[in-house]
Amino acid sequence: MASRALLIFLAILAILLTANEKYLEWKAARAAEEIDAPRSAAVLVPRVPSATRGPFTPHRVRVRAEVDLLLEPRPDAAKIEPLSRVPAGIFAQAVAESNGWFLLDTNLIRGWAPIDAVDEP
Repeated sequence: MASRALLIFLAILAILLTANEKYLEWKAARAAEEIDAPRSAAVLVPRVPSATRGPFTPHRVRVRAEVDLLLEPRPDAAKIEPLSRVPAGIFAQAVAESNGWFLLDTNLIRGWAPIDAVDEP
C-alpha cells in the first residue's frame, strides 16, 4: 500500500516537473521573440557617432545579438578561445573603445566587439 502511494506521488511529481520545464522553455522562447521583434520607431534610439560622444568612460552595455569576441579591434582578428561567443541579452562592461569597437568584459571573458553589436544606456 505504501509503495503504491509512493509510486503515485512520484508519477505526479514527474508530471509537474515536466510541465514546469515546458513552461520555462515557452517563457524563454517568448523572451527571445521579444528581443528579435522589430522595434517601433518611437523606441529606437539614434546612434551617436563616436566623434561626438566625447571622451570614453567605462560603462555597462547589453549585447544585442550573439557576437564573437575578438583578440583585436578589427574584423579579421582571431576569436578569443575557447569561449568567444557571447549570447544576446548578456550585460557586459565596455572597458575601452577603439575605432568603432568596444573591449567588453563579461566577467568570464574579455574581447573586442563592434559597437553596433551592443546597446548602450
